[in-house]
Amino acid sequence: MSAARSDPDKPFGGMTLLIGSTNPLDRAEACAFVEAFTAQSPENVLADRQGAVTALAAFAHVAPRDLAGLALALQSETRGAAGDEQLDPQVRGLTSSMQQMCASSR
Repeated sequence: MSAARSDPDKPFGGMTLLIGSTNPLDRAEACAFVEAFTAQSPENVLADRQGAVTALAAFAHVAPRDLAGLALALQSETRGAAGDEQLDPQVRGLTSSMQQMCASSR
C-alpha cells in the first residue's frame, strides 16, 4: 500500500504526491486517485498541462497495468494536443475510460 492518499482538493487529485514513490498502488487506491483526478478534469489539465503530464507519469509508475496504460495515453494526448478544443474531448474520453475500468472492478 502507498503512503500517499488521493485528495480531490489537490491539483490532479493528489497524483503529484506519488512522484518518486516505488510502492505500487492496489486497485482500490488507484481508483481513488482516478476519482479524485477526474473530479477536476479537464479543467486542471487544461490549466496546467505540464503539471498533468508529471502527475500522470507518477500515477502510471505505481498504478495497476490497465490504469497505467490509460494514464500514459492521457499523458501523451496532453503533451501532444495542439489546443484546448482538441484536448478537452480526449481528456474526457480517457478519464471516462479510467472511471469505467474502476467501476467494473468493484
